[in-house]
Amino acid sequence: MVMAVKQFQKLFRTAAGLNVDKNDIKRLSNFINERLADLLLLGPKVRKLRYGAISS
Repeated sequence: MVMAVKQFQKLFRTAAGLNVDKNDIKRLSNFINERLADLLLLGPKVRKLRYGAISS
């Protein structure tokens, strides 16, 4: 993730009064990375379905 662990912890404590540890941040990072990978895989398929094959 772009944000450092301490900054992320401070953000959550300030915003919602939550305590997060490194394991929480690791799980969140993994979740975000998985969703981004899904989007990267689906993007070209959706474009092809919506617009068809683009010939040059």
